[in-house]
Amino acid sequence: MNTNYSLGIALKILNLLLITIYSLLLIKFGQGFAASQFCFLIVLIALVFLLPTVLFLKINLKLTRRVFKLHILRAFFNCGGIISWVSALRHIGANEATAISYTIPIFTSILAWFYCGEKLNGKCLIGVFSGIIGTLIVLRPSFDVNALGILYAAFSACMWACYDIICKKQTKTEHYLKQVFLTFYLRL
Repeated sequence: MNTNYSLGIALKILNLLLITIYSLLLIKFGQGFAASQFCFLIVLIALVFLLPTVLFLKINLKLTRRVFKLHILRAFFNCGGIISWVSALRHIGANEATAISYTIPIFTSILAWFYCGEKLNGKCLIGVFSGIIGTLIVLRPSFDVNALGILYAAFSACMWACYDIICKKQTKTEHYLKQVFLTFYLRL
């Protein structure tokens, strides 16, 4: 499979920018929306842009049963991550939710070790523990903290880590636009 890291990096930056915009719009205007409604809106907007691109590039969307199951699982983790993220934003705000979201690489590293057989060397373990300590320092746990909001944000981070592991497995065999399109399509 052809590897274009520049394109991947650009798409990830675009993804992060869009998530930031969605989050800010939710905080500013979305208090009347349920988390599932906001999730549905994100899916519709994404599909409006992705469908013409997939059709123009003639991306093959055929799936085997095994690959279809992975796409369903990926869509589940994606949807769970977004719904719990929206719920976290409502309970604890963007600063704390974002600080907790920085644990996604920690969870991803642990899951990659467990499911993908990747090695966790000393540097990686130091990074994992430093990340946990850093998150605790940023959050400054106290008695007036909204535990439900923190649980939503932590659950969102776990869901995104699971999503990342499936992406890692699928990236070896499938076109990235096919993956993204099917993730959003199967979330409808």
